[in-house]
Amino acid sequence: MPASRRIPSRRRPRDATADLPHWSEVSDARRGELPSAAVAAGLADLVHWAADIAVKLTRRTTPEDHEAIERVRRYALAWLAGESCPDASMPDLLTTTAAIMAAIDRKLLAENATPAADGGSPRAIGVVWIA
Repeated sequence: MPASRRIPSRRRPRDATADLPHWSEVSDARRGELPSAAVAAGLADLVHWAADIAVKLTRRTTPEDHEAIERVRRYALAWLAGESCPDASMPDLLTTTAAIMAAIDRKLLAENATPAADGGSPRAIGVVWIA
């Protein structure tokens, strides 16, 4: 049979998590190398920039949101410096991410508020965050 007429295999995809250890089997030891000093400095600037934006965007929300963003900032900067990381929780990370994603979504929605040039409807915008 010619290659162009072959039927693709219908094998079940391999489970992407099959090789991952159970959470209780994971060591607390640090894995992998830290980035070089130049990359770490650039990432630290990026962390400060993103945290500053998140704080500014949440200026009308509760002080707890600002505290969560600052915990994420301290955690990321400590990790980049190879230091012991202070506590930051998944809700802290989600609060920070939500603040930044909401700003991006608002910007995209504003840009797409006008009908498309071809007369069709604007593009759909959305994000799914699974934790």
